[in-house]
Amino acid sequence: QPSHRLTLATIYVEKGAIDQAKPLLQEAAASGDPRTNLTADIVLSSTALYQQDYVHAESYARTALELARQNLPANHPAAAMALLNLATAYRYLYRYLEAENSYREAISIWEASVGPNHPDMAKALAGLAALYHDRGRDPGAETLYRRALGILERTLGADSQQVLAVRAQLAGVLRTR
Repeated sequence: QPSHRLTLATIYVEKGAIDQAKPLLQEAAASGDPRTNLTADIVLSSTALYQQDYVHAESYARTALELARQNLPANHPAAAMALLNLATAYRYLYRYLEAENSYREAISIWEASVGPNHPDMAKALAGLAALYHDRGRDPGAETLYRRALGILERTLGADSQQVLAVRAQLAGVLRTR
């Protein structure tokens, strides 16, 4: 059953057993059920990013985005997640304009669907900030990191791993400046 494979694959991913998860995710992605396919493609794109396989990450994220646009209401958070993965793949493939546009679209969707103070919103802001820092746009990066940091501190607490990671990224920008 595709949904069971997807659940098992997600458990494997959370435990870091990517090699065990991948075939299950690929089976789920080919199941014929649009929502199962969408979820599987989002997880496949995330795992490909984790493995630094940016070409496959882009492919899975594009498929997920198409499925989200065809099968879900406009401004659905799943589309934003696909866009975030797509933007990250573009960033590492040095396709900066496409990355920036995808980050901005993800941010717009999250603002409309979950509001401006959601942790997923902070992920997109931090991603765009990292892109800005890569491109030497440090004042913009600092602003975005500070916004992401505020969201994460309010929603996850000052000592969460995500907060500490964004603080470190902000410190890198400040050192550069």
